[in-house]
Order: sequence, then C-alpha cells, then structure tokens
Amino acid sequence: MPPFVLAGADGGQRQWEGDGPGSDNDPQRMLAEEIPAWCTERGFDPTRLAANGWSMGGYGALRAAELRQDTLLAVAALSPVLSRDDSVFEDASRLDPDRTALWCGRSDGFFEEVQELAEEIDPAVAAWDLGAHSRAYWNRITPDAFRFVGEALQG
Repeated sequence: MPPFVLAGADGGQRQWEGDGPGSDNDPQRMLAEEIPAWCTERGFDPTRLAANGWSMGGYGALRAAELRQDTLLAVAALSPVLSRDDSVFEDASRLDPDRTALWCGRSDGFFEEVQELAEEIDPAVAAWDLGAHSRAYWNRITPDAFRFVGEALQG
C-alpha cells in the first residue's frame, strides 16, 4: 500500500462538536481548514483526506464525515463513543456506507450503540471482536483500520 500521512488532532474540551463557527473551539473547522492547510504547506495533497479515530476520536471522525461528505474519502471509527441521542445518530443518513468502517469490541460499553449505528448505515466494514474500550483492543485492530483508509486514499 502506498504511504500516507497521519496527522493527529484533539477535539478539545467540547469534544468534536465545539462551540460552533467563529469560536476558537471549533474542531470541525480545524479538520476542514487547518489540517488541509498544514498538508498543503508540507507538500501533501489536501484533496485526498480520510478520518480515523478511536473512542471520542471515533465519534469525531464520524461527525466530520457527516458534516463534510464531499471532503473525506473514508472514515474509520474504532470503538466510537456514541449515544442514541447524539448528533452522529441524528445525521447517520449522511454517512456514506461505502466510505465508512466501524470496529468495536464485544465487551465495550458502547458496543450496542455501535452495532445499532452499523445496522442503520450498513457500512463497508462492521467488525466485532473480543475486546473492550481499551488501548490493547485498538492496537490490535489499527492495522485493519489503516488498511481501509489506505485503500480508500489510493483509489
């Protein structure tokens, strides 16, 4: 698989919803504007972007895919923190099933919600395995998530 750049970001105190446009705490703007600008400054192609995240970052990756459907080529969410009444569930119809992948351990406290989201969107990958909401589980499945992202970026 051709190499790709991985840039890490934090959703801040309000996680990935932020305080809205115009505020200093707008992580979705960071994803849409600041990271592509950072890529451009370093000679990387800012038109070939994907999102990957675990836990609250998985939520943020899914939310970014909903808000910017034409920007991300893929979204890989590992054990995303979900609630049936959050924005990700409200806007689940905006997720492109062919560009979405979900992983969650069967012992994860968010397992039922992640499975429910998968049933709603029928993603390209929905993988359930032994594991909990833990670094050990995420380390084990990260190669699969990176493979999904890498294949989407080379397509």
